[in-house]
Amino acid sequence: PDYDYAEDIELRMYQLKEGAEAVKTVYGMTNQADLTVKALKAAGTITIDVETAKSYTIRLVNVKAVSAEGAEVVAEGNDTILKPNAAHIVVTL
Repeated sequence: PDYDYAEDIELRMYQLKEGAEAVKTVYGMTNQADLTVKALKAAGTITIDVETAKSYTIRLVNVKAVSAEGAEVVAEGNDTILKPNAAHIVVTL
């Protein structure tokens, strides 16, 4: 790669399905996994787990969150932006 894809990345989540887990891995400069994110939407919450040493934000597209544990919540239009302060985030919808 020409640059570090995982550094300061904005992870965008679209139309998470109830009860289905979404998983994505981002590879870095050495073609090794630098960031892995798992998200699960269930019973009015979205649980997100991220494994990385890099800085990142999460954008929940067309989702308005009530609150979140493990992240600061910022509303931007119809989206919710999460600024994590923990690897495990629970978003209340």
